[in-house]
Amino acid sequence: AKKSFVRRYGDDNVEVGIISHRLGNIYFDLGYWDECKKCFDQAFAISKEHPDVYYENMDAMLNNMGYFAYSCGEYDKACELYKDALGASLEKVDDSSAAANLVFQNNYANVLMQLGKFEEAVDAYEEVLQAKKLILGASDTALTGLLFNLGSLYLKMNNTSKALEHYEKARAIRMKNLGPEHEDVLTVYSQIGNVYCSMGRYTKAHEIFRNVIRTRHSTLGVHHEKTQFSMANFAFVLYKMNFFDLALSLYQEVLEAAKNGGDLEIQANVYHAIGNIYTKKHEYPNAVRNYYASLERKRQTLKQDNRSVARTLRNLGLIHTRQ
Repeated sequence: AKKSFVRRYGDDNVEVGIISHRLGNIYFDLGYWDECKKCFDQAFAISKEHPDVYYENMDAMLNNMGYFAYSCGEYDKACELYKDALGASLEKVDDSSAAANLVFQNNYANVLMQLGKFEEAVDAYEEVLQAKKLILGASDTALTGLLFNLGSLYLKMNNTSKALEHYEKARAIRMKNLGPEHEDVLTVYSQIGNVYCSMGRYTKAHEIFRNVIRTRHSTLGVHHEKTQFSMANFAFVLYKMNFFDLALSLYQEVLEAAKNGGDLEIQANVYHAIGNIYTKKHEYPNAVRNYYASLERKRQTLKQDNRSVARTLRNLGLIHTRQ
């Protein structure tokens, strides 16, 4: 039908736009992303040429287009599309529009966070959170994702007290509803440990990461990637507390697991961390060896101008000036 309309009326006809929109929805449900994106792009372009054209569920189409842009890292475009989706949804008065508004508002907040517009993102998340509290109650597990995102935002804004407040609220709700060993509880608990690290409160972070490792050893096993991630966090805290040999031993264990799994990014980060330990111990040849091992892997996974590459080069330069 679409090809017939295109041949008869041209590819910018209103009917072509309506058919493209409907086809896009079908492709989206089927998971045919490339075909879906082409149809939505065409429908959207036609709607710009013909402002009076009506697409059923226009807000959902704009939201899905925002999803594609977000997935491609085109955050400015995604922000505009999510904002348009929210505006289109607010114009509707049917029963489903309120729930859709919250989804679009949440997506809009996500992209604002990616763009570094933290204050605006906080406002958007808070609006969704308060609305969901009225619908679900104050202790529903569905609230904890928003609380977690707000905690992450406040951490990026260096407001550690507000970050802890929101992470602790998320943890309390998840603990009550899911139990202390659930992975979603451990995830937010680990993030609380990261906040204490950023505050320089390493004794508190040590306690948290030790508890997380103990639970993940039991529930996931020692070789699981999340257990290994917790071990790396714990090793960092040990390093900051000047327990260099303990930190080194733990990092070596994480490194072996990363080698077995072929994860070059983790290997690069751990080699760099081991280089830091040897630098603190004034064992500069060992530090240099590990920094170069880190640099080799970073150059395989990152661009040359990446800040992580620069940090390793800087540390190598500092060591060479001492020798």
